[in-house]
Amino acid sequence: VAVLWTDMHVVLRAARGASSRLAAVTTPRPPILAGLRFAQPSLPPLPRLLSTQPRSQRGERGLLFAELKRCRRREDVARLEARLQPLRTTKEWTKLISAHARVRDRRRAFGILDEMRQAGCDPDVFSYSILINMCARSKDWTTAVSLLREMP
Repeated sequence: VAVLWTDMHVVLRAARGASSRLAAVTTPRPPILAGLRFAQPSLPPLPRLLSTQPRSQRGERGLLFAELKRCRRREDVARLEARLQPLRTTKEWTKLISAHARVRDRRRAFGILDEMRQAGCDPDVFSYSILINMCARSKDWTTAVSLLREMP
């Protein structure tokens, strides 16, 4: 099945076993699909998000980690990192590594891995896979392979 978008969208279907026979169907392009591919989901403003959740389900740390997940600048990640200290679990450490990898702060992401080990928290497969992915994106294959060997 091949789908081509122009002013009209054309769907070409090949009959099973008969590749030379193609049926073409043209219909007007739906206006709602025009920008759907590049649309970013919008999050409600934080005060509205807070008002829709019961107080028992939204701790301050949970909200800080939710905000950390949305950060796209190094300064914002560093500001939230300071507010989240001390980190308690492997999952929290991994979320912080992920945030630094998202903003392409390689030095800090590996620094957090070292801090994690010094704090007595063992990195898990998720922590390593985030760092390996970051190395692969920057084409640093030697570090990626060394992380693979180190992975539990």
